[in-house]
Amino acid sequence: MKFKVSKDDCIAEAKRFFKYYYRFCKSPDSDDLRELLASAYSANDKLRKAGMGDFFDSEEFLSIKAIRNFFIHQAELLNETKSLPVISDVPISGETNIVCLIPVERFKLIKEASNKTANESLDKTMVFYRDFVDIYPCIFNFGVKFYFFIKDLGFNLDTEEVLNLENSLEFERKNGYSHYIKGRISLPLGGCVDEFLSKNLISMDERKLMMEALYEEKNGMYTFKMGI
Repeated sequence: MKFKVSKDDCIAEAKRFFKYYYRFCKSPDSDDLRELLASAYSANDKLRKAGMGDFFDSEEFLSIKAIRNFFIHQAELLNETKSLPVISDVPISGETNIVCLIPVERFKLIKEASNKTANESLDKTMVFYRDFVDIYPCIFNFGVKFYFFIKDLGFNLDTEEVLNLENSLEFERKNGYSHYIKGRISLPLGGCVDEFLSKNLISMDERKLMMEALYEEKNGMYTFKMGI
């Protein structure tokens, strides 16, 4: 008898995805990205087998699938997850403080290992710099799409990670902000962004220490500590 994937199986994988996403956003460990990509792939597979839909029409998912396939079956990504400076003398413009950078030469290998459709998606969903390709905006946008997809299915994910995401989405809705990002970083007063990325980013551990020193967190939202 052919086994049918259940709604509960899909809910469990959805919870796993957001757990790994939350971990990835705080960690410099490449293995956390690997687990996140694998969970996105698995979630799509389970939803499809359960007859609940899939993400094959999502350019973000097709990009994630291509990167996952390379990571699992071919070679390391050599990615670095870093943060923009929490405090900077140089004005920075960007929709997110986190970047996940893959060396351009390694990214070319990902494209060589992928089909035409995947390459078209990769070109549209990544942020390209001189020396690096930032894959974080693609992952971020897929996470938002995945959340709305499972909410439409009536999934109730009562986890801390999903609560934090819902608080962020509600804040964006109330203030008229887009839920999605383009992700490109710029320097409003001029300067070379490529050199900035090479020399001025901080580690995720440094970001964690500075955020704890300067901000208070409640349900995924940060407010500046009074008296500092």
